[in-house]
Amino acid sequence: MILCKYLPYIKQAVENLAWTIVTGIVVVNAFLYCMIWLFWIFPENIQGFLNTFHMEMVIITSCIFIAISFNKHFNKFLSNRYLVHLGKISFSLYLIHPIILLSVSYLFMDYLSLPIMWVIIFVLPVVTAHFTYTYFEGPVNNFGRKLSNKFFRPTAKVPG
Repeated sequence: MILCKYLPYIKQAVENLAWTIVTGIVVVNAFLYCMIWLFWIFPENIQGFLNTFHMEMVIITSCIFIAISFNKHFNKFLSNRYLVHLGKISFSLYLIHPIILLSVSYLFMDYLSLPIMWVIIFVLPVVTAHFTYTYFEGPVNNFGRKLSNKFFRPTAKVPG
């Protein structure tokens, strides 16, 4: 309710921010949002802080993303072809990432250093999701669309 009341003012303030400021806000915000979900890698005193303010951080970062979405530079950034492709593979990524995260963590935690684990945990799901989307999800969606058009084709009514 409060956000709706002040939305025109927020929109006006955010619309013309410089590209560097928008980029900085998005990077810091994304880092904070990731910290919320990856709290288990931090020391116990930081874990307690993140657990205490978990929902508040989710709400604040979400509001920041909503406010920044009114900025013309941010909209141009979101139209980047790599981010558009990441949006297309996002469902496959959503389904695959926990399997890869848990498998890699369980199998290699004792053998690999943390930076290498981070690279594997972030790169491998994206690559796997790309191939899953390209060779499975995309063709199945196309087949379903063709099947749907064949059996449920809208018919034109002839006046008369």
